[in-house]
Parts: sequence; C-alpha cells; structure tokens
Amino acid sequence: MTSLPKFSISNFQFVLIVFVVALIWGLNSFLTMPRTEDPPAAQPGAIVMVTYPGASPSDMEELVVNIMEEKINGLEDISEIKSISGSGFAFINVSFDYGNYNFDDKYDDVVQQVNEVKSELPNGLKDITFRKKTTTDTKILQLALSSEVMPYSEMRIWAESLEKKLEQVGGIKTVDIVALPEQQIRIQMNSSKMVNMGIGVTDIENGIKANNQNIPGGEVVMGENTFNIRTSGSYESLDDIKNTVVGAADGQLIYLKDVATVEIDYEENKYLANFNGARSIFLTAEQKKGTNVLDIIDDAKLVIEGYKAELPENIQLHYVHNQGVNVEKSVNGFISNLLQGIFLVGLVIMLVIGFRSSMVIMVAIPSSILIGLGFVELAGFGLQSVSIAALVIALGLLVDNSIVVVENTERYLKQGMSSMQAAIKGTSQVAYPIISSTLTTLAAFIPIAMIPDAAGDFIKSMPVTVVATLTVSVFIALTVSPLLMSILLKRKKGSVHKENGVQKSVNKFILGPYDKILQYALSHTKTILSGAFLLFISALVVFQLFVGSSFFPKAEKPLLMIQATLPQNKTIEETEKVAHYIQSALDTLPEIKQYATNIGNGNPKIHFNLFPKDNAINYTEIFVELYEYDLEEFEQFVIRLRKQFKDYAKAEIVIKEFQAGQVIQYPIEVILSGDNITQLIQAADDVEAIMKKHPGIINVENELDGMRTDLHVVINKDKASLLGVPVSTIDRNIRTAMSGTVVSTFNAEDGKEYDILLSLPLEGKPKIEDFDKIYIKSLLGEAIPLSQLARIEFVETPNKISHYNLSRSAIIGSSVATGYNTAEVTKEIEAEIEAYKIPLGVEFKVAGESAKKNKSFGGLGAAAVIAMLVIFAILVLQFRSFIQPFIIFTSIPFALIGSFYALFISGFDFSFTAFIGAIALIGIAINDAIIFIDFTNEERKLGKSINEALVQAGHLRFTPILITSVTTIGGLLPLTLQGGLFWGPLGWVIIGGLSLSTLLILIIVPVLYKIMIKEK
Repeated sequence: MTSLPKFSISNFQFVLIVFVVALIWGLNSFLTMPRTEDPPAAQPGAIVMVTYPGASPSDMEELVVNIMEEKINGLEDISEIKSISGSGFAFINVSFDYGNYNFDDKYDDVVQQVNEVKSELPNGLKDITFRKKTTTDTKILQLALSSEVMPYSEMRIWAESLEKKLEQVGGIKTVDIVALPEQQIRIQMNSSKMVNMGIGVTDIENGIKANNQNIPGGEVVMGENTFNIRTSGSYESLDDIKNTVVGAADGQLIYLKDVATVEIDYEENKYLANFNGARSIFLTAEQKKGTNVLDIIDDAKLVIEGYKAELPENIQLHYVHNQGVNVEKSVNGFISNLLQGIFLVGLVIMLVIGFRSSMVIMVAIPSSILIGLGFVELAGFGLQSVSIAALVIALGLLVDNSIVVVENTERYLKQGMSSMQAAIKGTSQVAYPIISSTLTTLAAFIPIAMIPDAAGDFIKSMPVTVVATLTVSVFIALTVSPLLMSILLKRKKGSVHKENGVQKSVNKFILGPYDKILQYALSHTKTILSGAFLLFISALVVFQLFVGSSFFPKAEKPLLMIQATLPQNKTIEETEKVAHYIQSALDTLPEIKQYATNIGNGNPKIHFNLFPKDNAINYTEIFVELYEYDLEEFEQFVIRLRKQFKDYAKAEIVIKEFQAGQVIQYPIEVILSGDNITQLIQAADDVEAIMKKHPGIINVENELDGMRTDLHVVINKDKASLLGVPVSTIDRNIRTAMSGTVVSTFNAEDGKEYDILLSLPLEGKPKIEDFDKIYIKSLLGEAIPLSQLARIEFVETPNKISHYNLSRSAIIGSSVATGYNTAEVTKEIEAEIEAYKIPLGVEFKVAGESAKKNKSFGGLGAAAVIAMLVIFAILVLQFRSFIQPFIIFTSIPFALIGSFYALFISGFDFSFTAFIGAIALIGIAINDAIIFIDFTNEERKLGKSINEALVQAGHLRFTPILITSVTTIGGLLPLTLQGGLFWGPLGWVIIGGLSLSTLLILIIVPVLYKIMIKEK
C-alpha cells in the first residue's frame, strides 16, 4: 500500500484541490441539508377515517367497517388491522409487515381498496379521509387566534387571510384551520304545513337535487363560430333555493319557502377550543418533506409578525407550538456536544503526541465529518437528533485511523528518516490494519441500517452517518494525513525529538508498571484468564439482577397532555364544564407557561408519538407547556397533578408525558378477542379493574368503554306495508328529521361551498317528543304520523365496537408509573390475567412496548450476529487464520463487562439505544486487538520469540491504543452526560466497555496469543 500515500505526496497539488472541493461540497451540505426535530420515519400502512353522522356503533360496524375490512384484508403483507366503530365515526388502522417495497404503494393500495367498495357504502356518509403513518405529518406550527367577542364569521375572515399568507411560505405543505364551525344552508321543515299541503321529505329532497345540477348543454355551430350552450345550472342565491318547486296542490305550485325556512347558519359546533381560557380557533402548518424547519419558521415568523400588526384590538394571535424552538435547541445542543467532544479529543491528542502531530489529526476530524455529511445528504437524511448523535459517536472512531498513521510515522522519524520517507512508510505499514479495523467497525453498524421494523427505520440515519464519516476518514488517513505529515513534521538533521511531560509519563508507565504487569501475565496465564472469567461472570450476574430492560424513554420536554373522558351519553356542554374545571386548576400552578384546550377533539398532532382523538364530544384534551424542564421536578409535578385529578367524579382524567423513539400508543396493551359483545365488555371491564389495581400502572384506557342507553325505533313492518310506506323511507325520514341530511351543496359568489342541510326545526338538541313531529308520506300520498308505524324503546348498546384482525375485540391500554419497569409490569399483568377466569369464547393477547421491544431486540440480535460473522470473515481474510480472529473476538465479552457495570453504576436500563451502543462496541472494541496482533505478527517476522514479540507490540501499541480509547471516550462524554434518558445509556455502554476493554486487551490478548499460537 505504498502507492496511495506516495501518490498523494508526489501529486500534492491535485490532492489538495480534490480535498478542498470535497470540503466545500460537505460544507454546503451542512448549511443546506434539512433540519428537523426527529428523523423522518414511516410505517407501511394507512389510517382510514369515516364520518357518518347519526349512525350508531353497530350501524358503523355493519354498514361501513365490515365491508371495508374484508376488502382491505385481501391485500398482501398485512400485519394487522385494527378498527373502532363509534357513534357517527369509524377508524380503521391498517399495518403491513416491513419489506422491500415502497411504503407509498401500500398506502395507495388501501386507498384503492376503499374506493372500490364506495358503491356498497351508505349514501349519507359525510366524509372518508386517509392518513399516512409517518412522523412527517407532525405540525411544525400551531397558532391560536383568540377573541371573546368577535363572531366566528369575522374570525374566519382573519384566519383565512393568515392561512393564505402562510401557504405562500416556502416549505409549508398545508395550513389547516380547526375548531372553527362551518356555515351551512339550513332548511328547517314545517311538518304541519307539509302535512296540510301533502308534501313529504322525499319531495323536498328530490326538488332540491333536481334544481341544483349544472349539466353542460354542449355547443352549437353558427356560421364560422361555435357557441357553448349554458343550461339553467345550479343555485346562485338563497332566493333560488327558497323558490324551488317541491310540489303542487289545487293547481298551485308549492315552493320550498311555503313549507320550510331557508337560512345560512352555523352547523352544530362539536369542536371548541381556547387558549389560556380565551375562546380560540387554531391554525396549524405542516412542512414539506426534505425541507429545513428552521428556515420555514423564520420565514413564517415574518409573515406572522406582519399579520399581528394588522389585527384589531378585540382579537389576538398566540404561538401554541413552535417546533423551530425545539429543533434549534436540539440541533444546537447536539452540535455543542460535538464541538465539546472535538475539543476534548484535540486536547488529549495534543498532550500525548505533541502540537504538530495533533494538527494533522485535527484537520482530519472536521474534514471527515463535513465530507461525510455530504454523503449523508445524498442518502436522503438531514440534521436531526439521531444523525448528529451519530457524528458524536463517529468522532472518537474516525480519530483512530489518523492516530495510528501519525504515531507510526513519528516512530520512523525518531529512527532518522525524513518526513516524506517516514510518512510514506509509516502510512503504508499500517494501511491494511487500518482498512481491516475500519471494515470491522462498519460491519458492526451496517446491519443496524437493515433492521426491518419501525425502530430500525427511526434509527437508520445513525449507521448511515457513521459509515459515511468513517469511510471518508480512511481515505483522509491514507492520502491527506501523510501529505500533511510530510510538510508539518519536517525536522532538521541531527535534531532530537523532545517529549513533553505527558509523553514522558506515558512512556514511563509503559516501561515500568505496564511492562511488569504484562510480564507477570505472560508467565501466569491460567491465573489471569481465571480472574478475567470470574469478572465476566460477575458482570453477567449484575446485569441480570440489577440492570433493567426498557425500550424507549420519555421525550424529556416541558410538555404534557391532560386528557379527560366523560361517560358516552354526555353532551359537549358537559365536556366543556370539565375542561373549565381542569383549566381552573392549571391557572393556580406557577410552573405552567401556557395551555391550549380542545373540547370534542384531540389537539392537532404536534409530536410524532401522539395520536389525536377526533369526533368525541365527551372528550377534552389540554396541551400544557411548562416554563422549563428538569427531570426530577417534572416527574414530581406530574405526580402532583395525577393526585389532584385522581378522585374527580365527572370524568376520568389522565396525564400523558411525551415519549421518544418508536411510535407506541400504549406501553402496556391487552387485546381481547371474541364474537359475543356482552362477554367482551365484561372481560374488558374485569381486565381494566385488574390493571387499575396494579400500583405500577397509570392512565388505563378501555377502548370498548362499556354500554350506553340508546333509543331504538321499532318499525311495525307489516303495518307499514299495508299503508304503502317502505321501511327505507321511514329510516330516511327519521334521520333527516332528527340529525339532518345533507342533500346538496351551494356554491356562493365568493367561491365558498356550503352544505345544504335538511331537518326539522329542533330547538337545541333533539328531544324524544320531537318524534311526534315526524310524518311519513305513503306511496298513495297520505301523511302518516311516525307513531302509527313505529314505537320507541330504550335499549343498551355498546359505546364502541373494536375489531382486531377482523374479529370483535377490546383493547385495554395503559402507561407505566415512574419507578416501575415496563417489562416487569407487563409480565405481572399477564400472570394476573391468566389467573383470571376469562369468559368462554374470549381470548387475550398482551402487546404494547414489550412486544415491540422483543421484536426490535430480535432484529438487533440478528444484526449483532450478522455483524460478528462479517467481522470474523474480514479477520480471517486478513490473518489467514481462524485462531487469531478468535483471540481478537475475546475483546467483545471483556468490553461488555465494562458496559454492564457502567449501566449498573449510572442507573440506566438496557434500552434500545443501549443495545445500539453494544453493537457499535463490537466493532470498536476489536480495533485495538487487530492492531496489537498485527504488530505482534510483524515482530515475529523479524525473528523474535512470541514473548518478545508480545512485549514489543505492547510497548509500541500502548500509546495509540490508549489515545484511541481516550479520544473515543472523550468524544462521547458530552453526549453521555447531557444526552439524558435517550442517549445516556448508549454513551455509558460504549464508555464503560472501552474503559475496561482497553486495559484487558493489553493484557488478555497477549495471554491468549501465547496460549493459542505455537512458536515456530
């Protein structure tokens, strides 16, 4: 490998130009690549949301969900289908197995399947919407437009004005206005007049539909010209609607205005909002994929501040959520960790190998990072928490290559070679070990990028970033570094290299204590190996008994959600009272900065791991922001809130903290399946009670939610047939009268579209006596009171009907209290449910975080096995031996000793990121052993005995091994100390592993080499 460093030095002009161009390219990528809070991740699947006002859960199940599910289930690669049928709505959550296909194609397949069955669905469906399962649909902005006195119609004008301005900001994908009631054309029928004039509901529906159609008339040719034919077309004004002919009597036309009132009014408001208690509507913005959220927010702020100046005094605009603040804090924090790491690494290198030599390495570090970022951007990733953390991890690794090159070159300089000769020979000698050790490190990270699940997708930018920067560092170490050394390390003839204090101390330790320890170890091999084995066993015991296991931790943000659920029969007015109660409590707490209240709906999605609840008038959700975040103080604050709301009788109130990592709805989830809804409800209530009794469980949610009392209209079908009234006509008339039916739309001159709603003139909410106002027109034209055709009964029906993989189910989910381990609590709950006598025909399955963790950890385990096999193959190729790679592999369990003790001492669980750290450690820990054994082999080629070669290799490799380990630890230290619950475990696993493995490698590897390699 003499050609590459020699070529670089001989053609330094060309190499420098290429190097500078690459640096500029990398710098440009750093400045322009997208910045987001979390890595973009998607799950293969889709969420289907259906709105059907007035439909019961049973109707939604039978008429909508069953049809859609059966069609969707015909698709390939389906993992699971979950659905909930409620009063007037349904959600279908479709998930696919991860595979080698385009996720968008799977989403399109679901949309296509639903569209194919639309003709089989009821005509009264108000809306069918689809949503992709991705983190990129998180709102980057949520604004509150607040006013206690301004009418909604005026607030709409101001909101739509801001909406248009924000949509023009580059990078913004969509802007939505929520919690704003829509206006509609309301036609309120006068039943007594309709009876007197012989007009039925169907007559009005048909009259409106017939007179509100815009059908092109074609075109005619007159001479040399063509003219389009314009027909009467659709409605142009309210008067047109009022003057619609709906029938005739006694030779006179009957107009709609004769039997009904027509007016523009607001629809029933089922979504109320306020900000810090003030009546509000919300605007949200979503960013386009691959854009920089900080640039978008900066541009949006200019628009918002200009807009604020135009607002009148009786309306205000507030920031509810600004993701730019979180992204800037997160990115700046990680960049700060990176810079601190670079400083610590540079300081260590300068103290140990001198200023000039350290300059070579300090050029290699930022160069590898910047150029590596160029390749990261090409791979489609931006700057976010995971990719920047990967740079911090890579920092200590990419130093290794340059350190080995510089240290070996220094050795030849001390022997009297010129700087050019020393640079060429010093680099060439270690080129193969450098490439081999880098390949082994890359082999540890590459399988992580192929983990086939959501957690793997979330973390994928880490291995990509590490692989890119490390690969670049190899080329820099073999080309740019020797070139710089030939220039910077020139010495006058006869000059003697002067060691600084640190170098003298290190060399003194090598020739003194370390030499004695190594000599003792080589002459007492059994004692040393026995001690190492016992140390490993003790670490396993500590790990098994005292180190917990978890998946992903809390997000560590000063944010939380307060969710309150009332009994199903409650009105939105009652829900509003509960929200006001919670707000009155929040107003007394000095820790709270602001809050946004949503009544009848969940808050817009402002965190990728939260799932807003839609169309639930018995539900309120309050998004709360505190002034600051301190882990211990925040946990105590949440505990106090839970105690305060625990015994509130009117609603069940839960406090939810934001979670990091993979999307998980419930940390603990129990799925019950069975055909009998009564048995399911009973079993669900019993399981809910079991879970609530466990001290480690909080925020228990039963999605089936028991039974409710509804009205059942029992039609006398025989009598209806005798009187010439089809049953479908009765059903349609009841729906129109009590809930209203959208029969058409009206396009106003200003371009707005209004639904035309037909109903009875109900005062407030529909009442049971309003059934007496309903008349059904028979086929003979007679108006027959509903009371003659049907009777009203009170019946118990399920609040909701859930499906899991097409079977009726009940899902009971919960969170885990602070201080409890999710995996342990899950096992205890599973044992209690097994001991409980579940009704015959009902089966249960425990899912949630533990199931997802086991699946992801299984993927990580497979990645670790693949990594080790690839690494072993690389080592066999390098050393042409099975024994020497085996010796190198012994550094892995010794590294894990330090990792297990580090987790135990630091108090962290073995989490997903800790597992990532352990896999990374596999590649990192063996690098030192590779260099050590390679030098031992080189010394043996010179005729030295095994003992002499091992001692000489120990003396020569002690300093570079020490430096690489210390720099890796130093680079990770800021992230480890400041990375909190998410990155702390990863940092401690690597730091603990390296701390102990460095010492053991310098002793255990020589001992094993002596035992297993025969003298030739």
